[in-house]
Amino acid sequence: MFGGETNQTTLTRFNDVWTLDLSAGAWVQLAPSGTLPSPRILAAMEYEPTSDRLILFGGYYPTANETWQLTLSGSPAWSLLAATNPPMVPRVMPWYSTRHDSAW
Repeated sequence: MFGGETNQTTLTRFNDVWTLDLSAGAWVQLAPSGTLPSPRILAAMEYEPTSDRLILFGGYYPTANETWQLTLSGSPAWSLLAATNPPMVPRVMPWYSTRHDSAW
């Protein structure tokens, strides 16, 4: 899970990453290296099992039209992915095809 905000009154936004440890039944905060994406809400995130990474796209406040990857093999690390032409429209409904190993 990435980012979020405290509530609509204080509007404090976050760029932290959490994972759910199913065996312990507890949330664990990750501390990835690299430059972190800016704090945001309503970003789309998906897991790509073939490359063992998370893809983060878009989000709001401010509106973000960027794509980030969080590699999970070894030590987790963030990196900004190069934009494609034309750039995608920010949205919060990603699709991932294991057959084609690509996201839309």
